[in-house]
Amino acid sequence: MAERLAIASDLPPEFDGVDSRDLTYWLAQASAVVTVEAWGELTSFAHATLAAHYLKLAGKGSDSSTGTGPVTSERVGDVSVSYAAAAVTAVGDLGTTHYGRRYLDLMAKRGELFVGPIAIRSNDLTLPLR
Repeated sequence: MAERLAIASDLPPEFDGVDSRDLTYWLAQASAVVTVEAWGELTSFAHATLAAHYLKLAGKGSDSSTGTGPVTSERVGDVSVSYAAAAVTAVGDLGTTHYGRRYLDLMAKRGELFVGPIAIRSNDLTLPLR
């Protein structure tokens, strides 16, 4: 992965048919959260993953369902899909799409703790010893 922000061609294939204005908008929104300084060589992947999450929430992509969690059941005849309850509310809407959950996994692997709208790197925390 590159130490740069993602571009439209870095997004998953399900977004290939999405209007370029939508792609540009959601990539810009994700760039307010993902920076090269914070993510290093994972910048492009993290940026594309977060933008894909935003796009899914906006109902974009070849599979336009946003769902509220992982699919728990599916039926083909007369089409039916059931979703698990939204993931832990402490992670905001990131738990509601598979791209958001992937982004949270990336944050965890980097040693970050998600606290509301901010992320804190665990090695930046100093706890009083008892």
